Amino acid sequence: MCRSEMLALQRDCITMYEEQNEDGHLGRVAIIRGLKRKERRRNLPITPAMHEAITDLLARSHCEYLFTALSDPARPLSPFTLEDQLGRTRRLLKLHADAGLHTLRHTCLTELALTTDTFTLQRIAGHARVTTTQRYVHVQQEAIELAFAKRDKKSADRAAVPTKSPTVDTVSKRNAVYN
Repeated sequence: MCRSEMLALQRDCITMYEEQNEDGHLGRVAIIRGLKRKERRRNLPITPAMHEAITDLLARSHCEYLFTALSDPARPLSPFTLEDQLGRTRRLLKLHADAGLHTLRHTCLTELALTTDTFTLQRIAGHARVTTTQRYVHVQQEAIELAFAKRDKKSADRAAVPTKSPTVDTVSKRNAVYN
């Protein structure tokens, strides 16, 4: 999700499950605020790591917002707080000037591209056009290798399945139709 969507998350956007579902998810996050377009409305699954973080954030919050001000958990977190923290982190770790929250969005979509198709990525990101999603995904050699490995495995699996060869009687009947 983008920064404005993250900052707009409120308690009513979070649905937690008692236990993991069949996919290993512990709930969902409904992206309904901080949107520019209706295409951005979507539901994202909550993984176990996300569940832990969200539980902590909800316990700290004294308002409707998931992300709250550092000094006052009764107020939403300011986008300037994120920028200040990120700037300090960049300087401390001597990161590239482009390293930021939005870069993490690119990284996440690039990693997800290893396991899903572009149209699913488009929906996850909330993009109106698939061409926008294509700009976010940076194809890695690993993705190319994985694509061919999957293809080779499918081909090998198909070759390993014994096929029933036609009987002489079946071939004779088929030839009779064409003659």
